[in-house]
Amino acid sequence: MLLLCYSLIDTNTIPFYFSTVSARKSRAMHSAVRTYRIISSVSLLILRVLSHGRSIYSYFADASARTSSDTAST
Repeated sequence: MLLLCYSLIDTNTIPFYFSTVSARKSRAMHSAVRTYRIISSVSLLILRVLSHGRSIYSYFADASARTSSDTAST
């Protein structure tokens, strides 16, 4: 009976199974880190745009005011 159980368990596949499990965990971890980096960089970009939105708008408003005053003075 013990010999039958031992023959059912192939010892060569056990390290292969554990290596595939660790490879899958590693790939999942890399994917999670990549997703986190993408989400954080996009959210930081959105925050920068929102925080600088007023200054960008005022810059363009000042530029258009300067252009209209330049054309009015000539």
